[in-house]
Amino acid sequence: QHFNKEYDENGEYSSKGTVNEILLNKLNQLDYYKKSYPKSLSNSFGLNIVYPLLESDPIDIHDALRTYIEHIVQQTSNAIQMIIENEKQDKSVYAKCKILLTGGGTHNKFLFQCLKSELEKNFSIEVEYP
Repeated sequence: QHFNKEYDENGEYSSKGTVNEILLNKLNQLDYYKKSYPKSLSNSFGLNIVYPLLESDPIDIHDALRTYIEHIVQQTSNAIQMIIENEKQDKSVYAKCKILLTGGGTHNKFLFQCLKSELEKNFSIEVEYP
């Protein structure tokens, strides 16, 4: 909780930051991402693993938030790529598919736009704002 706000409404703060590659690499190296699907996360992953990692780096909060947005985008893309590879299907099978985004982060318009751009570019997956 920073800026006296519970969350980064519409990416107001994360959109002003830049990606910190060192922090991004730490986030992307977490063991969870090496597990095969299906898998899910609980709030404890964020509270006990991600938040302490974000707060351990003495970087600007805008940069930390922007880095976490990039992390979410990369890991979503990586998860889709893992499914494609494991199912031994061509990317074209997923062209014009739609993806359902759920959770509080879907109300962050900056996160949504970053995800939309990445998934449409890499997989031709259609992403619509809920």
